[in-house]
Amino acid sequence: MAKIPQPDPFDDLNHKLVEQKLRPDIGLSQVGHTCHRYLQYYHYWAFSEWIDTSVFRLFEVGHAAEAVMKADLRKVNIQTHSSQKELIGAGGHWKGHIDDLGYYTNKVDDEFLVEYKTHNDANFRKVKKEKVFRAMPTHYDQMQAYMDGTKTDKALYMALNKNTSHYYFEWVEKDDERIATLRRKQMEVIASDVLLPRVGNDSPSWFICKMCSASAVCFGKKEPRRSCRTCQYVDVLDGGLWSCSKHKCGLEVKKQRSGCDDYQLGVMFK
Repeated sequence: MAKIPQPDPFDDLNHKLVEQKLRPDIGLSQVGHTCHRYLQYYHYWAFSEWIDTSVFRLFEVGHAAEAVMKADLRKVNIQTHSSQKELIGAGGHWKGHIDDLGYYTNKVDDEFLVEYKTHNDANFRKVKKEKVFRAMPTHYDQMQAYMDGTKTDKALYMALNKNTSHYYFEWVEKDDERIATLRRKQMEVIASDVLLPRVGNDSPSWFICKMCSASAVCFGKKEPRRSCRTCQYVDVLDGGLWSCSKHKCGLEVKKQRSGCDDYQLGVMFK
C-alpha cells in the first residue's frame, strides 16, 4: 500500500501566505507610491493583501539590524533618540513612525532625521551609484515626509548591504517643493470622491499593476472588500475619523471592518 505523503512541518515557514489586516491609517512610508489609486484602495480597505511569511522575516532582519547600525553611529559620535516617534499626516488619516532623530555629540542643537535601510547586493550597488533620489524614490519621499513632520532640514540615509555588511551613507536635504507635492497628494487620496488615475498604461498587464495586491479589484475582476469604508454611507472626517450618514454615528475601527445589513457599495467603486 502506497504511503500517504505527510505534509512537511517546515513548509509554512517558507511558503505560507498570511492575510495582512490593513491598518486604520495609511503609512507615511507609502506616500511615495507611484499609484494614487492604489493608495485610495488601501485607505478604503477595498482589497485583501496576502503576504508570504518570508516577507515578514525580511522586516524582522531589518529591525534587528537597526540595533547594530545605531551602535555603529555612536562610534562616530552620533547619538540617536525618538525611535518610532509617531507623525500625523493629512487629515489624521496618514501616520508614520520615524526610525530615529540624531545629532553629533558636539552639536546637540543640530538635529537630523536618521533612516535605516537594509538592501541586497544589487539594490545596495544601485543606490550607491545613483543616489537615493533616483535609485529609491519611495525612500526619498518617505524621508521628505518625515523631515516635514519632524521639522528637520536634513536626513542621514544609512544603508546596510546584507550580503557584505558594508554601509552606504548619504545626506539628503529637505526639499520644500517635493514636500508641498506630497502634502497635496495626501489630501487628494483621502478627500477625492472619485477614483484617481491608475499608474502606467491603464492595463492590468502593466508591470506595476501585475504585482499589485489591489489589481483584481482595480480592474473589476473582484468586488471591493465589504466593510463600512467601501459603503456608500461612509464619510471621511478630519482627525482620522469615519462616520455613517445612514445611522448618524461615528465608526470605530472595529465596527468598520464588517459593515452592517444596510451596506451598499459606494458609488466611487462601481
